[in-house]
Amino acid sequence: MVDTLARRRMRLVAVLSVLICVVFFPLPVLGQFTGALDGLTGGGLTWAWIYAFAQFPAALAVAAWYAARARRLDQAVELVREGRS
Repeated sequence: MVDTLARRRMRLVAVLSVLICVVFFPLPVLGQFTGALDGLTGGGLTWAWIYAFAQFPAALAVAAWYAARARRLDQAVELVREGRS
């Protein structure tokens, strides 16, 4: 049972790591090597700024998601340790 919980946690970490890489790595690549984010928005900001500002709530959401899921996994581990699987 503990091995299953460890695999679940590793899968959670792997999925969230990939998600963070997908969200954060395109900004420098698109900003440096393409003109995709150069367009101006209504307020005079470029799309690069909008994308950069959107990364903050994305990071908070991923952190909250991880905290909630990890809390449930920790509770399951405690139940197994107490012998109430």
